[in-house]
Amino acid sequence: MSEASAHRVAVFGAGYVGLVTGACFAELGHEVRIRDVVGEKIEALRRGDVPIYEPGLDELLERNRERLVFTTDVGEAIVRLLRRLGVAVDCPGGQTCCGLPLFNSGFHVEAAAIARRTVALFGDAEAVVVPSGSCAWMVKHEYPTLLRDPTERTAAEQLAGRTHELSQFLQQHLGRRRFRSAVAGRLTYHDSCHLLRGLHEAESPRALLRGLAGAEFVELPGADECCGFGGSFSVRLPEVSTAILDKKLANVEATGADCVVACDAGCLMQMRGGLRRRGSRVRAVHLAEVLGEAE
Repeated sequence: MSEASAHRVAVFGAGYVGLVTGACFAELGHEVRIRDVVGEKIEALRRGDVPIYEPGLDELLERNRERLVFTTDVGEAIVRLLRRLGVAVDCPGGQTCCGLPLFNSGFHVEAAAIARRTVALFGDAEAVVVPSGSCAWMVKHEYPTLLRDPTERTAAEQLAGRTHELSQFLQQHLGRRRFRSAVAGRLTYHDSCHLLRGLHEAESPRALLRGLAGAEFVELPGADECCGFGGSFSVRLPEVSTAILDKKLANVEATGADCVVACDAGCLMQMRGGLRRRGSRVRAVHLAEVLGEAE
């Protein structure tokens, strides 16, 4: 048995708050790509299965059903990647958002309810791999402070220690650094705010991209600058968000890159929308979509 095959991990994906955020963007006329299934979520809302419910959410989703394009691209890419490396992967059902949008908006009691549920859901996982640096930061840094009961806090601290952003898991825990590129051409990399400033991680994604066979990696000027998404910030202050995004995308295009790679779903949604509106040839892709066969 290889070292990698000894690992068993759970993948933590996006949930209800990401779905509702997408519906808000759709309400403004944007096409939104969300990794989930709208019908199941609407029914769960109506049954009262969602820990945080506001009147009208199901109507909001229903109204924008046709504008929401639901995909599983990133989640499927991560599962395929980890399984190629010999990792046994579980995707526990009943997942929701990590609660970061609620936490950032000041709804700490509601965020704690989501944290409590998530800690219980992933309590038996040997390791938890998260596609987005922002979600990993929330679980690792805020869950233990949100849960005040000593038993719950201990469980949250234990989960925090077992939770890893994808690039960190590949580099630091599996020791995998060289892959063939699943996309051809020139790649550049955008640092997501929570991964860079919250988890203090800049090197792991770059090391993987620099080591790719079959692709060229170039640094992005202003890579550490925000893309302008900021969760609800982009809805509350769209003019400011758009100005920040325009600068980011101009820098991306100036590199001559075919793809801009990021490790956060929010950044990817923001940049994909901006690139589409500009008619740009550049694609925004998740790191998991770039990493092909291991070498």
